[in-house]
Amino acid sequence: MRSYKQLSYEERVKIAQLRLSSLSIERIALEIGRSKSTISRELKRNGQEEYWPDSAQRKSLERRRRGCVLDKDPHLKEFVMDKLQCHFWTPEQIAGYLRHRQKKIRAISHETIYTWLYKKAQKQEKLWKFLPRHKAKRGLRKSINTSLSRIPNRVSIHDRPKIIERKKDFGHWEGDLMSFMKNSQHMLVLRERKTMFTLSTPLQNKKAIDTAHAIISLLEFLHNSTVVVD
Repeated sequence: MRSYKQLSYEERVKIAQLRLSSLSIERIALEIGRSKSTISRELKRNGQEEYWPDSAQRKSLERRRRGCVLDKDPHLKEFVMDKLQCHFWTPEQIAGYLRHRQKKIRAISHETIYTWLYKKAQKQEKLWKFLPRHKAKRGLRKSINTSLSRIPNRVSIHDRPKIIERKKDFGHWEGDLMSFMKNSQHMLVLRERKTMFTLSTPLQNKKAIDTAHAIISLLEFLHNSTVVVD
């Protein structure tokens, strides 16, 4: 008999993003790699029309009623607090170090750390301020005027031509925006899918108009460059 594995917070975030794209339950289940019944049950429990991963995660944890290992293991708690407050490590970095770089302290997942940080006691101490995004609440930001799509006239990545996935033609680019140092430094990275040729440039901020200008500048530089082949 197969054992059921609880949905992770990352999976719940993915469900919320796919829901905003108006995908069917069957398609969401396929993208997440879960059964249709699991997705259907998750949406029924936590909202068919407005599904928020932070609320769903909180309800799930309340149902499970499990104490956090960080409150039971003082050495583990001390290590996590030290890396968060003194070294500004992310929960992902802490979990990775515990799992792969040492054997003296019990290893835990980054989700366990996030869950603990957003418990009532830790929220009162505002430990979330040591996280890169400094968010007092987990999950997607809600707005009074929230609509089905957070980006007007957005085109889902699922609608792009299938030929792009084959990486046979040059000229298909994908971009990524990275942030560092408590969200104060940013970098734009562009990569051509066929050749894996990469361009990058620092950004002063994450505003859409400035990011668009940076993309144009990078591609203009590539267009105007002369490649000499020996």
